[in-house]
Amino acid sequence: LKWLNQTVGEYSLDVAIEKLGVDASMEALTGLKGIGVKTIGVTLIEALGVDLCPVDTHVHRIINRWGIVDTKSNRDKTFALLKPLIPEGRAYSLHHNLLTFGRTVCTAKSPKCGECFLRKLCPSAE
Repeated sequence: LKWLNQTVGEYSLDVAIEKLGVDASMEALTGLKGIGVKTIGVTLIEALGVDLCPVDTHVHRIINRWGIVDTKSNRDKTFALLKPLIPEGRAYSLHHNLLTFGRTVCTAKSPKCGECFLRKLCPSAE
């Protein structure tokens, strides 16, 4: 909160986004101890409706399995590479759809490739 007040003169993340923009606000917030890119992204999409696709374990796993990126265990790098690929206005729904897909079909252990409608396109399908 102190950062917000010092930076934008108010205790408002909305105002920070408005004055600094999403990218600059995210960059500044990641400089604060204990706050990562995913946490900031989830906060921005859920609290403020910002059009982002935060990269959690499910999104990271799926995007790497599909071969869209090859970032191994670096979720922040996945976020940076994925962000410009998402059409404007689609990131929020993509995030939530990938979460559901990752929890139900493209799971970490024993993915249900046989049930997946994308199996013919997926380079990782078993």
